[in-house]
Amino acid sequence: MKYIKVNNLEKYFFTIQKIDASIILLFILTTFSYPFNSNYIIPLFILVYGLQFYKLLSRKIDIKELLNYNFLLLIYSAVFFRSTHTLILAFNLVFLIAYTFKHTPKNLKIKCKLEVYTLFFFVLIAINLMIFKPVFKGIDTYLYILFYPILFLLIKLNKLRFSITSALKIYISSIIIVSLQLLILNLIENKLHLKIGTFFAEKLGLTHVYFGLCISVACSFILILFSKGKNYFNKKISVFVLLFFIVLLASISARAALFGVLIIVLYYIFNRINIHWVKKCLLLTTMFFISIALSYKFVTRVKNDIEYAKKLYYSVKNDNKEDIIMNSWRNIYMRYLVTKYTLDQIKENLVLGVGMQNIKEKLGKKIHKDGYKYFNFINPHNQYLHIFLGMGVFAFIYFLMMLLEIYKEQSKFPFFFILILILMLTESILDRAKGISLFFLFSLILYMNNNSKLLKTTDDENSSYC
Repeated sequence: MKYIKVNNLEKYFFTIQKIDASIILLFILTTFSYPFNSNYIIPLFILVYGLQFYKLLSRKIDIKELLNYNFLLLIYSAVFFRSTHTLILAFNLVFLIAYTFKHTPKNLKIKCKLEVYTLFFFVLIAINLMIFKPVFKGIDTYLYILFYPILFLLIKLNKLRFSITSALKIYISSIIIVSLQLLILNLIENKLHLKIGTFFAEKLGLTHVYFGLCISVACSFILILFSKGKNYFNKKISVFVLLFFIVLLASISARAALFGVLIIVLYYIFNRINIHWVKKCLLLTTMFFISIALSYKFVTRVKNDIEYAKKLYYSVKNDNKEDIIMNSWRNIYMRYLVTKYTLDQIKENLVLGVGMQNIKEKLGKKIHKDGYKYFNFINPHNQYLHIFLGMGVFAFIYFLMMLLEIYKEQSKFPFFFILILILMLTESILDRAKGISLFFLFSLILYMNNNSKLLKTTDDENSSYC
């Protein structure tokens, strides 16, 4: 069997000295997987995975090695084309199920509280989608909430291993690579001039909001590595990459993600600097307002939103409905209206909600009926209100309990968790496959990181069972 040596990569990413050529090919295919070339990329993926099956049956490849690299590939693919990531997730599950049947686990005592929480959350969503019509509309998106905990349960049952440090670095690398690719693609199409716009990630099939989510998650991982005394390659490169990501967030006008990253960076600084807490607060408050001022000056959409927020405030205060109607298509006005009507609908549908599949249409029709004819149908743009309205008070309480369980396991290095909490205030990130994937995949990875019964240390790597 032919292998490719990857000694340099091993130092930073991989724990195995040799890697099968088919894995390298899958990483390359993932790197160039976009919606516009999916008709060619997906068949190639299936072909390569068929080759892996053949090698497994012929005993030309080690199953544990295959599982390790395919899991890292799953993390790497999280930012790329949705179908590619889904295909890799499916093959990960198939390989793990096959491995489980072949090596029947003897000791079934594992710590899997968060996996159980997640599975039951999916059950609640499925019941909700079954109660309300159209029945099971959108279930394909929520299936990810089912697949990820199953993946991690199989990992733990089989006591497989992966390096969590490498996993975080792999994801950061994927964001760097895709950002550079998008810069090149936009330059080729002559879309880049003096500054980047919200169109930046269109080739990837992502809005600026969800690409901003992907970038901000990478920023949180850099801070987690810093807090553990580790770096992405080295300290200088780590700082440079973090600054590059922040500038990119500002350039694509991913405002909520930018705000979230600034908060977690300030939180990191607060914990690192050794001065009196009062001086810390004054210093960080000053830095925060300087950041807001710079955002107002250099991020056009931030400036526009602040100006329209002022205008909206006076219109609401003076009961100027005509102004709100005429501007109901604008972002700030839409968010005001959808939040107001969401709260009203929650009061009317407190117990069971209105159905996750009905939220956008129900709110939009109600807002149009009341005269706001230019309003574009959108979801609540707030994950907490979204769950509350869609599924009712009991499911909302359960959702908060699940978040509390996630916090318990990330409390030492809560950058990812804090970031997600902030983003959930302005976006319904669990209404899209990309948001679900990032939230549950990395919540479950970081949950394993703090699992004392399973966690082992090898050299300077944090290694956990998968």
